[in-house]
Amino acid sequence: MSIFLQGITEDEFKSIISDCFKQEIQTLIKEQKENPTQKSSILLSRKETAQKLGVSLVTLHAWSNSEKKILPSYLIGTRVRYKLEDIENLLSSPRYKSFQNVK
Repeated sequence: MSIFLQGITEDEFKSIISDCFKQEIQTLIKEQKENPTQKSSILLSRKETAQKLGVSLVTLHAWSNSEKKILPSYLIGTRVRYKLEDIENLLSSPRYKSFQNVK
């Protein structure tokens, strides 16, 4: 496959593409520094989530697979993960407090 560019050399084209990538990478790095820990991107394992909620792995599994989806889970490859943001929302919800009163 051949690409023909008129009015621009191959080196100029490479330089333009390189500059665009550098600029985009710098923008992403700047955003990451300004928001180092975005809650929505922090994922916890099943064990970490169960410990944080104070429930067993069996209960956590039931909460994730019930029709009401008490706590949504995310399959990453072959591993189940939970968003920290979802866990914190559940911890502050009246629904979770009612589960704690049952104990």
